[in-house]
Amino acid sequence: MGIKQKHWTKEVTQRTKTCYDVVNCQFIRKKINQLVDNIVQADATIFDVQVQLIRYWSHRNSENHKAIESIEKQILEYISQCTPYVKKMFQGRIELAKVEIEEYKALTDFNQIATPAQFNFHFVLESKVKQCSMKNKSYVMVTKRAEYGLLPKFIEKMEFSFKIDESVMSQEDAQVMYDQMHKITKDYRTQMMALYVRSLAREYELLSSEIKRTVELFPQEKDQGFGATSGHVAFKHYHELREKRLNLEVEQSLYFLEETQPMQINSITS
Repeated sequence: MGIKQKHWTKEVTQRTKTCYDVVNCQFIRKKINQLVDNIVQADATIFDVQVQLIRYWSHRNSENHKAIESIEKQILEYISQCTPYVKKMFQGRIELAKVEIEEYKALTDFNQIATPAQFNFHFVLESKVKQCSMKNKSYVMVTKRAEYGLLPKFIEKMEFSFKIDESVMSQEDAQVMYDQMHKITKDYRTQMMALYVRSLAREYELLSSEIKRTVELFPQEKDQGFGATSGHVAFKHYHELREKRLNLEVEQSLYFLEETQPMQINSITS
């Protein structure tokens, strides 16, 4: 995309701090080489495990070929279960890069035909759109963390507990008290998380509604001539692509959560 379509994705330019072809090509080649090395190492590790399992089962029973095949199949299934997010992540990054190109072209077209009033309107709206995107990202991220039971630190550190004098109270009675403390803490954290999610949702809703109302007021006076109307159409197209790109960026930010979630592992000895 960078060489043929003369557009370097944000993912690249944020790392290299430039749009210079030579620098970006060197950076990409380096990343490709690192990826190839990682694939080779992973392949060697898998092969080594397969060899060890074959030797182990061959030592126990030289005729147990079905067991060996079953183990290899389960290993491959396990790898497949643990890595779907990788494929999804890279497909999303490719889609994001394509949308970035379309958005850039749409913005270029808009800048060429926009009236001064339309350009100023776009400039003022840009910061509001960025703020709304950040709110949306926070809301989606926190909602997903709530699904996985991953609480923010400021909620997780909240705990209701105090020391009970077990020299006076029996151990059984003290444990009942401690269990109640734990339940109160858990319920409080749950309620705090729910309130936090609702507050983020409301913030995003208000900003999103404000942007929609503002976009409807975009200058398109017919008495300004053909340029004003064309500028309105071009801005609408650009704004739609911008929203699509921002939503894809939010999706990209969630992949690391999917990576950290525990997978259901089938026992290879069953």
